[in-house]
Amino acid sequence: MQEKHLKQKETAQLLGISESRMSDFLNGKRPLNLNQVKQLRDKLNIPANFVLNNL
Repeated sequence: MQEKHLKQKETAQLLGISESRMSDFLNGKRPLNLNQVKQLRDKLNIPANFVLNNL
């Protein structure tokens, strides 16, 4: 997110989730599902293995 200069709210909107759920992901309170990992890969050009290795 930081490298793409996106705020938490903007990233949540891209994934179609609430800002509070995005916060939970970022704070390790809730895991991303496979669909969300794919969306990060496709919409933000973030390699899926990077997302999965940094959960």
